[in-house]
Amino acid sequence: MKGFALRVGLGAERAVWVVPPTSCSPAAIQSQWGAITACYLNAAIDFCTREIVGWALDVRCRAAEASTVIEAAVAERVIGPGELTLGTDNGTAFTSRAFRTRLAEHRIVRRRGGYRDPESQAFIESGFSKLKQRCVWREEFETLDEARERIGAYIDGYHHRPHQGLAYRTPREVAATWKDHDDQSIPAA
Repeated sequence: MKGFALRVGLGAERAVWVVPPTSCSPAAIQSQWGAITACYLNAAIDFCTREIVGWALDVRCRAAEASTVIEAAVAERVIGPGELTLGTDNGTAFTSRAFRTRLAEHRIVRRRGGYRDPESQAFIESGFSKLKQRCVWREEFETLDEARERIGAYIDGYHHRPHQGLAYRTPREVAATWKDHDDQSIPAA
C-alpha cells in the first residue's frame, strides 16, 4: 500500500481508504470534562478521489472512535461487504481486537502501514498538515463543538478546491466521475 491504489473493472475493490488519527492541540477547549488541551481527529480519505469520506473530532483516540468514523462513512457511501480496503497505521486504536472485529463484521479488508512509515499514509498525512497550518493553528476554539464546526467548514472547502494531484479537479468532481462509472454496466471480458 505504498502510496498508490488502483480501481479496475467489476469485481475489484470499490474503495481504498486510509484512516490514521492526528492530534489537534489548539488553545484549551472547554468541554463537559473541563479544559482540554488536545483532541484527536480521525478521518478517512479515499485514495482515488482524495475525498475525506468520514471524520470525527474527539477527546479520545480509541477503537470506538475510529470504528464510529468508518461505520458512518460506510453507511453514508453505501459500501457493501467486501468492497472496501482500509489502510491504517499501527496505532493501538487500529490494532485493537474491538476495531478488527468491527471491520470483520463489515467484511472490510485492512492493510496496515509499515512501522514508523508515514509515507504509507501520505495523502491523509499531507491533508492533516495543511489542515493544521490553515485552520487549527490559526484558530482559538472555545468549545469542542466550535472546533468541530470550523474543521467541518475547512473540510467542506477542501472538497471544492482543485488539487494538483487530481489534474486540477476537485475531489467532488473526481468522485462524481467514479459514481457515473459505477452506474454503467461493463460486461466482463
